[in-house]
Amino acid sequence: LVITDLSTGKVVQKIGTNAADNLRISSSAVGQEGPTYSPDGTSLWLGQATGYTKFTVNADGTLANPVAVNIPTVSGHQALVAAAVFSADGSTVYGAVNGQNKVVAIDAATGTINQTWTTGTAPRGLALVGGKLYVTNEGGRPAQAGETTMNSYGTNVPANRETGAATTGTVSVINTADTSAAVSTIDVGLHPTAVYAAKGALFVTNTVDNSVSVIDTKSDKVVQTISTQPWAESSVGYEPNAVTLTDDGRLLVTLGRANAVAVYRYSGPAQPARYVGLLPTDYFPSQIATVGNKIVVSNTRGIDARRSTTAAHATHDTTSSLTQFTLPSDDVVKSYTPKVFQMNGWSGD
Repeated sequence: LVITDLSTGKVVQKIGTNAADNLRISSSAVGQEGPTYSPDGTSLWLGQATGYTKFTVNADGTLANPVAVNIPTVSGHQALVAAAVFSADGSTVYGAVNGQNKVVAIDAATGTINQTWTTGTAPRGLALVGGKLYVTNEGGRPAQAGETTMNSYGTNVPANRETGAATTGTVSVINTADTSAAVSTIDVGLHPTAVYAAKGALFVTNTVDNSVSVIDTKSDKVVQTISTQPWAESSVGYEPNAVTLTDDGRLLVTLGRANAVAVYRYSGPAQPARYVGLLPTDYFPSQIATVGNKIVVSNTRGIDARRSTTAAHATHDTTSSLTQFTLPSDDVVKSYTPKVFQMNGWSGD
């Protein structure tokens, strides 16, 4: 876990299990998503394999006092936690327990699990809108009798017979104000990952479908599906995996396999989004956020392998990166689009 000062672009703290880290924690096992700050900014929760690590945030932004918040292993299945989101008052942390197909409500002060809901398969992203908690399920709905399935960490997932890929994608909707209410389901595209709520809409990145589902949070219906396939002839997916909406109405979607951010003009849930163009990023962008007047993008592989030894490089021998920039005008975005096409070896206009 790296803490970066966005005003200087400098790394101010490294947290991990290595001797060189500024703050040591007991486990290097990573979860499915990045960390989450509390509403008042005084604490940060980091997902790991068996639960969360809770930190105190110092006045200078560095972290201290790591405390493990464990989620018990069930039938040999670790929690493998994904996203976390706080209640508005900061008293409760809702956590997606990817490895156990559930969401838990955790007392932020004590770490006690107060409520558990069953979701679809492999819950990943979370967004809280009023009293409704939206959960993306990478593996979709539970399998039905007679369906072709693939066993994924102990769960039979409806799957393609030839490829083994999941054939459904869903969003679970949890009523946090009424713990006895049934969990409802919204069908979306395949392998839904990130979810982002803004201006009465919920945006879901369908990573395998190359699309973003837009859900009206009043009706809980999908009102439009935005294509994130800028070069339609491609036989390889672009893996949309994160999304944000700017104050001036531009929807930004990271395309991991295209090393780019797709830019759209967005006017509301019922108005079709208009594709503007692409901005190049580092290697495999995976998260995006609006911070003040800046756009911040984290890139999983960043600048690629930088190991200093002569040994052969492995899959994870990459140097990740964080980039920030002021979002340019639509005309400038359009001017960058051919560069993205060229870098990816795409042909066509």
